[in-house]
Amino acid sequence: MPGHREHSRASRVLLGRPYPAVDAMMDSPSKYLYGEHHIVLHDMAAVRIAIRLWGEEAGLAATLHIALDMGMITMKDVRSWEQVQRRLSGNAKRRSTTRSRATRNWPDHGVDRLSAEEGSGGPLKGIGGQG
Repeated sequence: MPGHREHSRASRVLLGRPYPAVDAMMDSPSKYLYGEHHIVLHDMAAVRIAIRLWGEEAGLAATLHIALDMGMITMKDVRSWEQVQRRLSGNAKRRSTTRSRATRNWPDHGVDRLSAEEGSGGPLKGIGGQG
């Protein structure tokens, strides 16, 4: 299960800021239940408590916390969304336009030349009875 650092990172990436109070509340049973702490405060009642104590966004943070603990969202998902955000903000790390060693010998098939030109119907014109 993700720890406090992972929960904070996921909240920061997906919700815009960390919610340490929500994460602390939801993980508080772990002192007594250890790895089984998710059987307490990992349900809609916990989401309602978070909303009542800290507002609607805290309810989202509680829902995210549950999704992370249950494996519905993974840290790989969070890292992928971080990359999307960097690209959208223009802060993406520059990547080489040349092919990597692993894909260098793969056939091209002209995929990079396919385009949906205006009025032409694009690369799928005529497929499936359309066009």
